Amino acid sequence: SQISCLCAAAKYQAGEDYAHLVAQASVVHANKPGLILGNVHEKVNTFASKGGTGFLQSRTNEQQRQRLTQLAVGQAGDQGLAFALEQAPTAPYCIAPKGLLVLPLRCMSTIPGLYEDELVVPAIPEKGLPEARLPVRVEVVGPVLQLTKATVGLTANGSQGRLQFPPFVLADAAAPAQKKLHVVNISPQPLDVAWTGEGEGQGHFDVQPCTATIACGATTTFTCSFCPAPGAGPGRTACVFRCASPVGEPLTLAMEASTIIPSLNPDPKALKFKECPVTSGRIQKTIRLTNAQATPLHFTVALDGPPGAAMEVVSVARVACQADPDATAPKDPLKLNATYTIASRAALDVVVGFTPIECSAFVEQGPGDNTHVRNVVTHMVLDFGGGQKQRISVEAHVHFPILTVDKKHPLVFAPQGNDAAWAKTVELINPSIVPATFELQYVPNFKPVSTQTLAPPAAKPGDRLQKAVAAQLPIDAEAAFRISPMRGVVPGKAKHEAGRLALRVEFTPPSAAPFCSVYRVDVQHGVGCEFELKGNRPLQEHSDIMGQGLPQKGKW
Repeated sequence: SQISCLCAAAKYQAGEDYAHLVAQASVVHANKPGLILGNVHEKVNTFASKGGTGFLQSRTNEQQRQRLTQLAVGQAGDQGLAFALEQAPTAPYCIAPKGLLVLPLRCMSTIPGLYEDELVVPAIPEKGLPEARLPVRVEVVGPVLQLTKATVGLTANGSQGRLQFPPFVLADAAAPAQKKLHVVNISPQPLDVAWTGEGEGQGHFDVQPCTATIACGATTTFTCSFCPAPGAGPGRTACVFRCASPVGEPLTLAMEASTIIPSLNPDPKALKFKECPVTSGRIQKTIRLTNAQATPLHFTVALDGPPGAAMEVVSVARVACQADPDATAPKDPLKLNATYTIASRAALDVVVGFTPIECSAFVEQGPGDNTHVRNVVTHMVLDFGGGQKQRISVEAHVHFPILTVDKKHPLVFAPQGNDAAWAKTVELINPSIVPATFELQYVPNFKPVSTQTLAPPAAKPGDRLQKAVAAQLPIDAEAAFRISPMRGVVPGKAKHEAGRLALRVEFTPPSAAPFCSVYRVDVQHGVGCEFELKGNRPLQEHSDIMGQGLPQKGKW
């Protein structure tokens, strides 16, 4: 039998029920014989249905598809249909008895939706063949909205995208970070779209306008913004926004951003006042602050230290020539106690003054610390607003003069060998870099002394000596020793060698007896010490003690 294949026209409309599509397919248009094709818009686009992967693998099939597309557009006029036979029949098909006729049918649409039609075989009364209708139904899924890669930080793959914002600085005056997003409508009809967000970070992101109408083949620009909620801390946040349309799958955009605390990079070499003599006046340090972040920063500068730290901000200046990394670069002076603005990659110089002689807020020292070096710690506070502050430690090492006595030299004038008759030398050692101005002070009533217990009033000559001899106690007397000089200056340490000064000590006892005296070394603005002198003059014959069982010549 010979039959002819005719195709009915069925317009594509999303959401139409099957009965309505069948009713439309029952109407045969005279100007569309032999073909069922989709919308005319799809005849000029690349075939991309799920089942059409093999259709594009060979050049021959591609050329055949183009030929069919052109033929279908010419036959269908301006409307077009959803399906096409693989080849247009030029003559009625002939089916052998009990034979089989295979009609390749291809879906030519890339627009998501439900396509339903009928392949009509007209009745042949003379052959006794009734009309045959073969239902044709296909569902095309996929998005009709696509992202373009015209935005920095956007990674787009069709309807899937990932937008990453640069690090956001948490500050009171920080403006929301914004990026432009370009969305293309590849469908043959205008689409009403709406953005919705989901995820924990939804409140930090926004897309405007949230609703829009995108014309066929047009591109619409949306503004994506990121602004963390008040009180947010540093970290990463993310959310997913979906752009839904009446046709096809929604466009999905994952947005990510990180928040960082505003900070400036100080020059670490300028954060310490090293080797500050306590006797010196004001010492100044220039601390350069550099903004390494990508956004301008607004802040105030203040020093927060304990009372008596003796540090203050002397001046603030903006570095005019950033190419000069030294502190001698040209500067633009600014007012004190003001709000400063520093651009990205710019620098600001803060001059801090420290007066060691007025400092009294020293850090408590440990057992192994140097007694002649005391530390002072204060903080430079940079307030960026919104509760965001940066504290920069500024330290000072104050050197005090300190004097000790060289223990290698004996401080005892022994009676043997007439040792008490010779002068001795006592060395004062200064391990500090600061010269030590000192003065020797006699310390009276240093225990144990005989004058505190064996000095009755109106004593007879020789009673005190006799009782001291009996008690074997040394006598505390300032006149027993003569020291020179009593005041002076011990030089500071030079080339890792401590400063030294020799004191001449002579033993000049008023009588033959043991003596012991203590002297204190007072150091101006520093730490002194005490040292003890002992001496013993041999007992000679004396009328007051003769006949009392005491030796005429003896040793203590």
